[in-house]
Amino acid sequence: MILQLSIDRSPKVCVVEAGNTEAPALAALKSLGFIVTRIKGYTGEDPYFQAENEHCIVRSASFSALLGLAVLTTRRGENWYPTDKDVDECLEIIAASIV
Repeated sequence: MILQLSIDRSPKVCVVEAGNTEAPALAALKSLGFIVTRIKGYTGEDPYFQAENEHCIVRSASFSALLGLAVLTTRRGENWYPTDKDVDECLEIIAASIV
């Protein structure tokens, strides 16, 4: 486990998306009640993963991204689309990270 000091100087677990996060992401999806399958892509497309529960279906190329989409739809439901405020906050963070 990697601990890193946060802005407020408190130690926090730091996780970076990498190959070793895929298995725990899959386990988290399953613990949230999602059934995960691998779907063959259309001609010329790569296969992808699909997670499905009683409320939604999400698809992505990685388990970690799939988990993010699952949390997004679980938290926001059918209204997962961004609001103007969401977009503004996103662009603000992106702009602030340019050095």
